[in-house]
Amino acid sequence: MDLGVILVAAGSSRRAGCDKLYEDLGGGENALERSFRAFALLPGVKEIVVVSREDKLGENRALLERIESGAALKIVQGGESRTASVRNGLRALDPGIELCAVHDAARPFVSGKLILETWKAAEETGAACPVLPLKDTVLHAAGGMLDGRLRREEHFAVQTPQIFRQDAFRRAYEAFGEDQTDDCSVWIASGGKVTSVPGEESNRKLTTPADFERRKAPMDLRIGHGYDAHRFKEGRDMFLCGVKLPVPYGLDGVSDADAPLHALMDALFGAAGLRDIGWHFPPKDPAYLGISSMELLRRTLQILKEKGAEPLSADVTIVAEKPRLSAYIDDMRALLSQTLGCPVNVKATTEEKMGFTGREEGLSAHAVVLLKMEETK
Repeated sequence: MDLGVILVAAGSSRRAGCDKLYEDLGGGENALERSFRAFALLPGVKEIVVVSREDKLGENRALLERIESGAALKIVQGGESRTASVRNGLRALDPGIELCAVHDAARPFVSGKLILETWKAAEETGAACPVLPLKDTVLHAAGGMLDGRLRREEHFAVQTPQIFRQDAFRRAYEAFGEDQTDDCSVWIASGGKVTSVPGEESNRKLTTPADFERRKAPMDLRIGHGYDAHRFKEGRDMFLCGVKLPVPYGLDGVSDADAPLHALMDALFGAAGLRDIGWHFPPKDPAYLGISSMELLRRTLQILKEKGAEPLSADVTIVAEKPRLSAYIDDMRALLSQTLGCPVNVKATTEEKMGFTGREEGLSAHAVVLLKMEETK
């Protein structure tokens, strides 16, 4: 289902001790830009409505229009409360978009993986939200006196994005939108239930000065590049970026020879410092004869996860005179974005009839990825 996003950025930042959405978090980017970018290139995101403070309307438009996005951008003024701001965002959002996500711009480190997992759960059940288990004992207090314990295992810390079927969410907000602290509470007040999705520790909200200073710490970012090429072979299925193309020839290789995926895997391994695809999946091993490259990609991502590497973005270029790829690019982008859990761009070009691709003997592919490295598990 298509997704519309309401990015809530109308707060006063009183508790943060600074204008937290506009402070540089490293790399010349602030929290609002990072939050916007997390959704901007995900296939299926049709519109992003940014709910802004009145004094930041023009500045926010100029700031966000510079960022590449496949989604339409709208800027609207916030209200006196968070619920009033979300209501303003809902009124601006295209009502024809099936799903609505509400995300706090003060959570700038949300991952594409978490967005996609929450999105999928909302498609299936109507409403979904990421949550974290509580680590500390939680006690109830009345009049300053502790008088009872809550069952920690039955309570969770709620994060965003919170994603809902838009038509039902609009009705819930009009009827129950007052005096709620988040959007799941509105949905539950209307009689609905929300599917919980495992949240991420990194998706913390910037609220206090301590949160903000911690989030300014530099991340360990790595860039990797991959390249692959294969000859055409009659009588084989053609797979490119995991998508099967209706042509009477494929690519010659031990696996299904999906050259763009092989380039992407090499880029992922390279960024993480983990050698190359042939080292991990030796072509002489009969276990890999005819194997799907999408299966190899999933195994690659599992290896990276065990090493504490998380893809943040990827860019794939296919070099070919044939087949014509424009009709399949969107499917390729959607499949790879969902698989990697981050924005993936796919594009195609030719070499103007030069070289082996120009002679239509085969095709080649390049990939560049950006990874975030955590402490090795």
